[in-house]
Amino acid sequence: MTARRRWQALAGVLVLFVVIAGFGLGPFVTAFKSLTPLAALVALCWGLVPVVTHAERWRSVAHAFQSAPPRARAMAAIYQSSFLNMVLPGGVAGDVLRAIDHPVGTRPKGGSGARVVTAERLLGTAVTMLGAIVAIMFTGLNLAWGLLGLGLTAVLLTLVWLLAARHLPALRVLRALVWSLLMWLSLLALTVYGSTLALPDLSLTSATALGAICLAAMAIPVNVGGWGPREGLTALAAVVWGLPAQSGVVLAATFGVLALIGTLPGAVVLVMTVLRPRESPGTTPGSASRLRA
Repeated sequence: MTARRRWQALAGVLVLFVVIAGFGLGPFVTAFKSLTPLAALVALCWGLVPVVTHAERWRSVAHAFQSAPPRARAMAAIYQSSFLNMVLPGGVAGDVLRAIDHPVGTRPKGGSGARVVTAERLLGTAVTMLGAIVAIMFTGLNLAWGLLGLGLTAVLLTLVWLLAARHLPALRVLRALVWSLLMWLSLLALTVYGSTLALPDLSLTSATALGAICLAAMAIPVNVGGWGPREGLTALAAVVWGLPAQSGVVLAATFGVLALIGTLPGAVVLVMTVLRPRESPGTTPGSASRLRA
């Protein structure tokens, strides 16, 4: 682990400690108690939706460098990546592994896995921030925050363009955006579903708005398996909108539990990858851990 990763992990632990110190374990206990066998089954099945949409977004961006992985391999890699992001500090460990194992492209100059994975993750973050901005604007929060969010989103989209989008046909760019939007909507639906379990009295409008902030907070790479900033910022949003801060923590924590369940097939993929025999000498670096279709 690099020094930067260690500091991120330490900061994530600190943020989570502050959240627990401020709100106690009550909201987290509520989140786990609201989980029924049916809810767990729904989360496990629904988890396939963001995996499929994420895999297709990845493949769309990778097309810029003729390095798009096969669909089955991409889905397996996204399952594994999502699971690792949910259980390891920082929330990016799975993406780092995915970048290392990304197929080598045929287009020269810059078709590295890091470039492709970074571009598609930034695209997802930009769409997530736009969703949060919509929630801010429609719930009457200060316009300045919305404008700040728009500025940050513009920066992210510019980075995506410099990294990969300028090499893509317009139709491919549009396709990547659509897949990213569908992924965001699927995760937002999961947050709203979680609110019906743990906060049945919360209105659909409030649940949707808090869910949008919850998803945006997950983009902060200072967390412990996703926990920490997600609960803290959602609690702050709840207070701003005249709701109990506890409601924000409960909603975010419930989503965290459901999202983790949705990534559990990734644990199976990880075990299969670890147990797979190493390939013979002469293969490209990292190919032994690449996921097969």
